[in-house]
Amino acid sequence: MIQQIKLPLFILLLFTTLSGCVKDSEDIIPNVPFHAEVLNFETDPNYNQQNPQIIRRDRNGFSIGHYGVVVYKVGAGIVYAFDLMCPYEKSGTSLVQKQDDDNYKCPTCGSTYSVMTQYGSLLEGPSKFALKPYRAEMDGNHLIIAN
Repeated sequence: MIQQIKLPLFILLLFTTLSGCVKDSEDIIPNVPFHAEVLNFETDPNYNQQNPQIIRRDRNGFSIGHYGVVVYKVGAGIVYAFDLMCPYEKSGTSLVQKQDDDNYKCPTCGSTYSVMTQYGSLLEGPSKFALKPYRAEMDGNHLIIAN
């Protein structure tokens, strides 16, 4: 009797383990732990002249995200931040670049994304995923970005 139960139990455990390995869209670009502060984001000419803009290092010189983030300021106190790495290519040599229309495009696969939405939405291309979002908030005049 116990032998008859072992095989179905083993098959059930094997199926459960293997099905748990399926990647979620959140895991397409692996998490890199960071907590970045950009001081005087609202008033510093290095930061407040462009929208959207790319930021690669925080005030202490530490990397933000994998190879930097694109930040879009929606309005008073509302900002979105996304990793520059294309979720289709997943490579440091395939970082999205700004286009004339404020969208961002991967130079390798051609996928185009909007950073003017809180989701970093895919507009077109072979990618099936949006840009990886990060938590971004204003604390007074300072921008805080973290994952």
